[in-house]
Amino acid sequence: MILKNFNFFVFFVFYNTINRIKFNLLTKIMNKVKNLLKKIIPKYFLDVYRNLNNYKSAKKFIFENNISSLIKKDIKEKYNHNSELLDIFCNNDGFLVHKWHHYIPIYEKYFSRFKGKKLDF
Repeated sequence: MILKNFNFFVFFVFYNTINRIKFNLLTKIMNKVKNLLKKIIPKYFLDVYRNLNNYKSAKKFIFENNISSLIKKDIKEKYNHNSELLDIFCNNDGFLVHKWHHYIPIYEKYFSRFKGKKLDF
């Protein structure tokens, strides 16, 4: 009985080790491919691709008209919140930001004490 359990244990350890090695190898290969593609494909096309994909996945959540003013109005009415962070969030012209509206007041509450301070990570 002990030998049977020991054999199972050895098999289990060996099997998990092999899977970990395969996973690590695949991760390394994927990272090398991504880094190679980043060097080959110009940044402009990567930005366009990322924005297109972000837009498609979030299309059902986007306001139809003047987006920034509607989002700002929605957050002000629902959460009685108005801050500099809200202005930054609503006037973003860069990548599409995926945030539920109730996060903006929460971020302001917990991170406002760091405003204007130097942070070390």
